[in-house]
Amino acid sequence: MEEGALPDGTRRQFLRGGMALATLPLASRLTAAAAAAEAAQPNLTIGWSFIAKRPEISATQLFQGYEGQHAPGAVAIFAKWGIVHYERNYVRRSVGTRPPFDVISEFGSRPGATKPSMCGKPNDPNWKSSHVMEVRETLISGAPLPFQKGPVLKRAILLRRPVDASADVFAQGAAQFAAGVSQSFGAASDRISLYMQSGPIEDILACKPVGSICEAVVMIWPKDGTFLPDSLPAPGSVAISSIIDLEAFASEIPA
Repeated sequence: MEEGALPDGTRRQFLRGGMALATLPLASRLTAAAAAAEAAQPNLTIGWSFIAKRPEISATQLFQGYEGQHAPGAVAIFAKWGIVHYERNYVRRSVGTRPPFDVISEFGSRPGATKPSMCGKPNDPNWKSSHVMEVRETLISGAPLPFQKGPVLKRAILLRRPVDASADVFAQGAAQFAAGVSQSFGAASDRISLYMQSGPIEDILACKPVGSICEAVVMIWPKDGTFLPDSLPAPGSVAISSIIDLEAFASEIPA
């Protein structure tokens, strides 16, 4: 996928080339420090919406419509639903299999918050599809970050489960892979998290379940000026589908 046009009309080189993933033993469990950092995270239920734009809409038009009209209008509604975190992650560049989406919207709600049906909603004319699923986050390194409206640059590594790997074996392999990424790039990153799919995925515009887009994602928040590789080795129990550069924008939710 080509680099997307940024909101200011410029183009920026995202995180490319330069460093090779060190050949290090992959930890089968998180370190005590990572476990402590995970415990410090806000206890949120996280949902992701993988949104694909209509083919006749440009990346710039999608961004302008989402940030200019859709997101501001959604904030007041989300506050009533107990959603306290709302972020849009725009795909700016990808390596590998082209992802079937242009934005990952992230919603964080407190446990016990009402989960309204999203079937048939929201009807944004720029969207072709919106596939929603819940994910479970494990903080691998770093710490919870302060609220940032953005832009914030991230790198997402989408992982798929091979057909011959059980769910448990895949989960273990994904954790090992995330630990290896942290060993190599933790010092060059503000945060690294592993997100595992924790529920079925649904096409909310068509109101029906659909096949999975990915079963896990390793998300990296690189420090300014960090260059990350476009290819990484992975254990046989996981397959890297895509490596994606994201640009994130968040909204403040009124209390």
